[in-house]
Amino acid sequence: SSVTGVQTCCSSDLDSSVTWSSPGGSSATTAVTGTYVIDPTDVLDSVFCVVTADDGTDNATASDSVSVSNTAPTITASVSSSSGGATTGATLTCLGTANDPDSQTLSYTVDWTQSGVALVTSPSKTGSVAAPAGGTFTDTYVVTAADVAAGVPLLCEIDLDDGTTVSSMTGSISTTNTPPALTGAPDRRAHV
Repeated sequence: SSVTGVQTCCSSDLDSSVTWSSPGGSSATTAVTGTYVIDPTDVLDSVFCVVTADDGTDNATASDSVSVSNTAPTITASVSSSSGGATTGATLTCLGTANDPDSQTLSYTVDWTQSGVALVTSPSKTGSVAAPAGGTFTDTYVVTAADVAAGVPLLCEIDLDDGTTVSSMTGSISTTNTPPALTGAPDRRAHV
C-alpha cells in the first residue's frame, strides 16, 4: 500500500523516546510522540520506528515499520497554436503539466507525431521537472504544408518517468487547410 505524508508513532510512557529511520538516510528522534514526514528518498523503502521506554529502573524497546510504495506520476498535455489552428507555418506549443504525489524529480520526453510517424527526430525534447504540484514544461513545432495536406491531427506525446513508473499522455490538434486568397483586380482589357 502507498504511504504518504506524516507517520505517527507514540508511547504512553513519559520517559519514552521515538526514533525514526529509513534506508534513504533520513532520521529523527523525538520525545513521547514522534512524527515523521515521508521524504522522496523513502519511496520503495521501509521507514522504521523504534520506541524506547525507560522508567529509571528498566527499559523496553519496541519497533515497527511501514513500507513506502511508489505512486505513479500524472501528466496532462494540451496543444495550442499561434494562429488558432494547425495551419501551414503556425507554431504549435505543447504544454505538459506534471504532478507526483511522492514529490520526486521526474524526467520527460516529448514527441510530435502524425499517423504514428515522428515529425522530428525522436524525442523532440527531453528534460526533468520537479513536480510535487504542477511542474510544467513546453515544446514547440512549426506546421508544414505536408502536415496540412495529410489531413489528420498532429499529436504531442509525452512520457513522464519517476524512475519506477512511466505515465503517458497525448495532446492533439486538427490540421486546417487555409484556402488560397486572390488579391488585386481582374484584368478587364480587351484581348484580340
